[in-house]
Amino acid sequence: MNTKKLLDKLNKIANVLDDTGYYNEANELTTVMNKVAQNKFDEEYMDRFDPSNMPDRTPGRSEEFE
Repeated sequence: MNTKKLLDKLNKIANVLDDTGYYNEANELTTVMNKVAQNKFDEEYMDRFDPSNMPDRTPGRSEEFE
């Protein structure tokens, strides 16, 4: 299951909990949702901006700067 669908389903559950008076449980689930979303963002950010894929910009070490 992709992250967006997972977060959508968790949000629906949290709303039901909130509507039925289980406020603490809804808040806990919201905290979990935030952690899942942050983790997904971190993974995508690291994949996109992986330092090992970037050229060496140190003067004298890169052909671009020599």
